[in-house]
This record gives sequence, C-alpha cells and structure tokens, in this order.
Amino acid sequence: MGTTARERYRLRRAPRNVFCPKYSECLWAAVELELAGWSCEGCMHMDENAGIGETDFSEYYWLLHAIFKPEMYTRSRLILGEEP
Repeated sequence: MGTTARERYRLRRAPRNVFCPKYSECLWAAVELELAGWSCEGCMHMDENAGIGETDFSEYYWLLHAIFKPEMYTRSRLILGEEP
C-alpha cells in the first residue's frame, strides 16, 4: 500500500537535523528503503551538531569591494600594508 498524501505532507514537515553527524546515514537508509520521508523526532541524535564551523567570508567581501568600489579597495589594501 502506498503512502497517502496526508502522510507525505506530514513527512515533508517532519523535524530533521541536517547538522547531525548521522544525517547522511539516515538519508541513504531512507533512499534504500524507498521511504517517502523520515523524521528525526525521538532520535537520540536529534540535538547533535556535526561541528560545522563558521565560514570566513572576508575574502568575498574584499572581492565585492574590488568590483564595486575599486578606488576604495586599493586604498584600503594599501593602508593595511597589503598588495592590492
């Protein structure tokens, strides 16, 4: 028997922790079992975090600065003693 529309909707709204260290294992298990979806609700790993660190965006900011304000970019890099 297939999954009902109501069940598919509930599974799409189900809580999942994408930062969980076990998330990819659960995702693959759901694919292999051909599940319509799954939930992390009640799982002992629900609140775990895989330790994904913050990203340093400073180089991206410098790139945007160079593109949209090239004169300020050059001056800022020279003030910091860096090669523009």
